[in-house]
Amino acid sequence: MRIVITGALGQLGRALQNALAGDDLVLIDVPDWDITDPQSVPRMADLKPEVVIHCAAMTNVEGCVNNPDLA
Repeated sequence: MRIVITGALGQLGRALQNALAGDDLVLIDVPDWDITDPQSVPRMADLKPEVVIHCAAMTNVEGCVNNPDLA
């Protein structure tokens, strides 16, 4: 199965890579992919995934508190 994992370099993304090692994984993370950019939608569609697992997140808690719109 072709699976896209966003936030692939984070803790959850890495754990999923291990758990899904037998599948066709497409790993997405910054700086190559910015999922907040609307152009990421057609780029991802071009990959023709069967499943997308969204693990990308802001992990800077203080940054989220100080920038709620960005978070």
